[in-house]
Amino acid sequence: MSSPTTKAPVKYAWIPLCLVTLLILLIVSGGEEGPVAEGSVLHAFASPPHFADEAPDSVLELRLRGTLLLGMLVFGLAIILTGFRWGERWAWYALWYYPIFFALHIVAFGTFVIDGVLALICVLSLLLPYRKFFPKHRAESELQTS
Repeated sequence: MSSPTTKAPVKYAWIPLCLVTLLILLIVSGGEEGPVAEGSVLHAFASPPHFADEAPDSVLELRLRGTLLLGMLVFGLAIILTGFRWGERWAWYALWYYPIFFALHIVAFGTFVIDGVLALICVLSLLLPYRKFFPKHRAESELQTS
């Protein structure tokens, strides 16, 4: 938990990560012509045929992509809103997935502007509270007992 003397950038570093996750959710759910237009993940789930053996490959691909990304985003939000806010190290390590994800996006798709900005936001949100996850006094006390 954060103490009353915790600085605002450290205390609220989880908010940009949460906003990036929600932005990705909006991007994933929507297509090029809107969230319920043809070619969107929501449209792929809502439109018939509802069973995999009857649906065309393009609809199955959108459903698969949507399911994978939705799972990633829900899992990411759970980590951000629990472990990361509570200052648990495992959450800090796990959330490095976001900058890696954006770096891979830049390499694969060449979308440097948006993915670069989102990667930078995530890196800053992870580095600002570094001392919250790795306090100095713990390292010093371990050295004294050795």
